[in-house]
Amino acid sequence: MQTPVPGCDYDRAAIMQLGERDFDQPTSPGDGWRGVAAREGCGLIAADLIRDYRQAHGSRSSLLYWHEAQLRAMANQVPESVALMRQSLLDSDPSGWNAYVEATIAFLLGDQRALIEARVRLLETPPPRGANVRSLGNGYVELSTATGAVSRRRWPPNLDIVDGLIRCFGKSYGEAYSSSCRAKPIDSPAG
Repeated sequence: MQTPVPGCDYDRAAIMQLGERDFDQPTSPGDGWRGVAAREGCGLIAADLIRDYRQAHGSRSSLLYWHEAQLRAMANQVPESVALMRQSLLDSDPSGWNAYVEATIAFLLGDQRALIEARVRLLETPPPRGANVRSLGNGYVELSTATGAVSRRRWPPNLDIVDGLIRCFGKSYGEAYSSSCRAKPIDSPAG
């Protein structure tokens, strides 16, 4: 049993009963595991909550592994974080997720060459099939599907985060993941 941390208490029974979407991607930022993690000094409590939720529900969700891994990386639990990140890799990867995960692992292990190589792989990720793509600049594209739906999004996803990891290589994961490290895009594919 975990030692209580002042200010990190939560209604465990209620949170554990949530469906996975409400637990991981709640509509209100104060709900699910995120409500616990948002409090100062409660990141590891939230990481343990995600672990316990995964185990209690038999979940193999790559996002739950990923979010627990991120919280552990923020707390400098690198071996635990890397193991969880590897669990989040996908068998089918149309959006460049695996390159993003591999870039983050390389950052955590201090392997700048592998980080840059993963960025190159991420840049090579093609837009979704069946979509017409128009570059909007600054790392954004407009995707139009055959049904006429149009969306504006970053492409490839998570490139700004990988650029931040490169820009702030050698700093803590929390700092490199922050918006200050991803302030502007890196121009060359090799970083």
